[in-house]
Amino acid sequence: MTSHVIVLTGTPGTGKTSASQLVAQRGYFRLNLQEFAEIYDCFDGYDESRDSKILDGQKFQEQLTKFLEIGDGLIILEGHYGDLVPAQFVTKCFVLTTPIEELKTRLEKRKYSETKLEENLQAEIMQECWVDALDSFGSRKVTKIDNMPIEQIAELIITYSFVHLAKSDVGRSIELHR
Repeated sequence: MTSHVIVLTGTPGTGKTSASQLVAQRGYFRLNLQEFAEIYDCFDGYDESRDSKILDGQKFQEQLTKFLEIGDGLIILEGHYGDLVPAQFVTKCFVLTTPIEELKTRLEKRKYSETKLEENLQAEIMQECWVDALDSFGSRKVTKIDNMPIEQIAELIITYSFVHLAKSDVGRSIELHR
């Protein structure tokens, strides 16, 4: 048994969660990587200047590997930790991008601090998530999606899953627990 993973990653505010929720409404198993890290206690402190938890990357990868090894079928993993998903499980990685002004507006609505806002805008400008995904999974598995409506992103993921994976692998049922 093995999991087939489609990773949906990108800078915060690019639409990962919204797109993956639409895919989940169609019966696909979706898991937010931030929620996974919280359930499996994969944080190692708090960064006051960034107003965010510090991820223990090694523990995260170990826990995620155990989770994916016991699974079977397709799973959509979404979050900006996408590049930390063990490559042996990844079938495809989609990296979402958004124009800087639109991204700035979205992050301001989330009440990001000035430091956190600037850091995320710089990450988008430098295409850090794209570069990290390429480093982790290689160019054959990574596709960048520039400024596409959420509904079209969801349809792209669903279409990809039908074209490249057996339909029987689409469903998945598993409980998250420590």
